[in-house]
Amino acid sequence: MGTITERKSKTGGKRYTAQIRMKHQGAIVVNEAKTFAQCRFAVAWLRRQEILVDEAGGALAFSLRRKSDAAQSATGESIIDAYLERLHKTSGQTKLQTLKMLKRFDIAKRDWRMLTATDFIMFGADLLKPSWREWRMKASRSR
Repeated sequence: MGTITERKSKTGGKRYTAQIRMKHQGAIVVNEAKTFAQCRFAVAWLRRQEILVDEAGGALAFSLRRKSDAAQSATGESIIDAYLERLHKTSGQTKLQTLKMLKRFDIAKRDWRMLTATDFIMFGADLLKPSWREWRMKASRSR
């Protein structure tokens, strides 16, 4: 069902790209590829993908399941909340406070899968604004 293509990397080594492409009624419904340093990893990934497609009930069902998984919330708030629910007992206080603080910013309300480098630069610029620094100084003095 899939193919593995060997190519040379910039450093002169070999890289292996495993690709799986499936059609349903002439339309491509599954098109995934991943590159590996060793051929055996590419073969294993390709086999796993083929098993996932079979378990889903075919290419169309697999494609629909992937789309519904991607539609789930990936806002910063939801990701941080999920992290805090699972790993809060093993995390230090500084990490917990930083994550809670991060949730207060606008960037946490956006879908993190769609963020760009510009978004992070703007977030950093917001942190440098005097109002943020003043708030931080007041918060640290009140401890």
